[in-house]
Amino acid sequence: YSGNLSFTLPSSTGTNGQFLQTNGSGVLSFANAPSGGLQFITGSSSSSSHGNITFDNIFSSSYRNYIVIGDFTPATNNADIELRFRDSGGDQSASEYQQHLTRYNADSDSRNTKRTDGVNSFRFSTVGLNNDTARVGLSFHMVFWNPNDSNVRGKFYVTGAGVDNGAQGFQFNGMGQYKGTSAHTGLKFFPASGNFSVSNVKVYGVVDS
Repeated sequence: YSGNLSFTLPSSTGTNGQFLQTNGSGVLSFANAPSGGLQFITGSSSSSSHGNITFDNIFSSSYRNYIVIGDFTPATNNADIELRFRDSGGDQSASEYQQHLTRYNADSDSRNTKRTDGVNSFRFSTVGLNNDTARVGLSFHMVFWNPNDSNVRGKFYVTGAGVDNGAQGFQFNGMGQYKGTSAHTGLKFFPASGNFSVSNVKVYGVVDS
């Protein structure tokens, strides 16, 4: 654009957190920022061999629901990835976990299910994972509903894609829950055996509109 621009400023200074908007004709006014969306809380990323990934104080009364997204590659071929809730006392490792997963195989029309009850952790897949970092053993997306409320069970939905120990791809989805009621404050991800070769995990709070 060439030439001079003329804007009409608002007659007040606005309030904390507001932004300036235009009506398209050079008249500016203060407006409230849009509500809703996701708020980044924390994350972890490593490309060298490492053990457990622990997040403490990620669940609180600030948000009701949360999204966790990431990927893992185990250092040991055929290893699975496990998950536990955490609270102020550490891992919640009582035999209160329940899950049901379905895996759809990329190399055939078959599918496999995994249903467990009364175990001490949640396992992400129904098959051992590939340890080739170029193949990425497991990529996932999780939704947690109200995990910090001690009056309800901690429940989550998970979906994702992976590569099994035979280098075949698969897609999976399912649910998990911790049947004891507790104010969950964190999560721990860990390989069933060995270490992680690579991991990337991000945690977001869902902003109520």
